[in-house]
Amino acid sequence: MKPTIWCLPFAGASYYSYRPLFKSLENTTHVNYLELPGRGNRVDEPLCLKYQEMLDDLYDQIAPKVTEPFILFGHSMGAQLAYDVTCLLDIRAGLKPDKLVVSGRGAPSSVEMKRRHDLPKNEFKQELKQLGGVPNEIIADEEFFSFFEPILRADFQAIEDYVYSVHKVLNVPILALLGDNEETTEKQSRSWNQYTNNRFHLQIYKGGHFFLFDHVEEILKLIERF
Repeated sequence: MKPTIWCLPFAGASYYSYRPLFKSLENTTHVNYLELPGRGNRVDEPLCLKYQEMLDDLYDQIAPKVTEPFILFGHSMGAQLAYDVTCLLDIRAGLKPDKLVVSGRGAPSSVEMKRRHDLPKNEFKQELKQLGGVPNEIIADEEFFSFFEPILRADFQAIEDYVYSVHKVLNVPILALLGDNEETTEKQSRSWNQYTNNRFHLQIYKGGHFFLFDHVEEILKLIERF
């Protein structure tokens, strides 16, 4: 039986953001694309400005529906959320994923957050261009950007205000993915090995922060065999 994959969102992500990565699996594997308030199908709900609000919202989406075996996958902000949701599932429901896949972000104790959410608009746009993930056409179009800007700022605010406090070691295999040309360093990404007493592997790919969409087949094969 193939495990269900639960995809936890990166900053600004909607229900559809991970589909280019997992689309080829959808005929054989159950993939759940999670969505936070204020975007996509939940656009009428107020945005989460607090990290704990995000965390509780995602836990409430997963816990009642999760069936084993399952995998939690998160990129960037989603990697931190995936780790914390794993902790909550274990503490509150006694559930553990078969694998935790953390992409494009160092372990909680290694990350020094760059403040982006309160930058002036032009500087904020420059930061988005450097990160990638938001098409330049959207950044340049004021009408489109005026819709996405509050979502991105809210997500950045929530994760930037996050205060690391608990180091919970999981009995869950952790697979870390990293681009070789992004802010997160190999040392920061490798420090995820301190968060598991099970197996750990770090895989580095060519590319910037959104490297994963350039290495779809390799990443899917790695997740399957890890």
